[in-house]
Amino acid sequence: MAKSIFITGAASGIGKATAISFAKSGWNVGLFDINIEGLKEVAEIIGHNKCMFQKLDVTNIKDWIEAEKSFSQYTDGKCDIFFNNAGIANFAGAFEDIKIEEMNKIIDVNFKGVVNGCFAMLEILKSTKNSMLLNTSSVAGLITAPGISVYGATKHAVSSLTENLRIEFERYGIKVSEINPWFTETPILD
Repeated sequence: MAKSIFITGAASGIGKATAISFAKSGWNVGLFDINIEGLKEVAEIIGHNKCMFQKLDVTNIKDWIEAEKSFSQYTDGKCDIFFNNAGIANFAGAFEDIKIEEMNKIIDVNFKGVVNGCFAMLEILKSTKNSMLLNTSSVAGLITAPGISVYGATKHAVSSLTENLRIEFERYGIKVSEINPWFTETPILD
């Protein structure tokens, strides 16, 4: 049976590129994003026989439970790679100029969304031999810069979470890692 990958933020940017690449390599791909129209476009590129897609709001744990259930049915209960990639970057500007609602949205998507995914996907990762949890952090979580304080803090939190889970999940045989992209030409910069 083909290997499988579950990708959040799959409607555009790094998630979309990852989905297309893995599908070309023969993997079964689960596409998840809040942008259902974008998911449909990616599914058309990949081919519906190589993927499944479903709307997922990463801030909603009920959505996560449903997404994991659908993906598990699609893959007979296996997940070789969980690419926890969804994020937003409404970060430009001085701290005091950003509305608190925007700050909370960044925190909810970029950190709470990642935590929700790690929680919801743990059992399927545990049941898949040599599985991997891959979180998307950012160079902004490693290097400070003015105008990105809350965004950078959420990405720093993702890096810390990833390092801790690498130790905790070792007992299950789950590999845990992260990517730290520089500012990439994706819709997140719009």
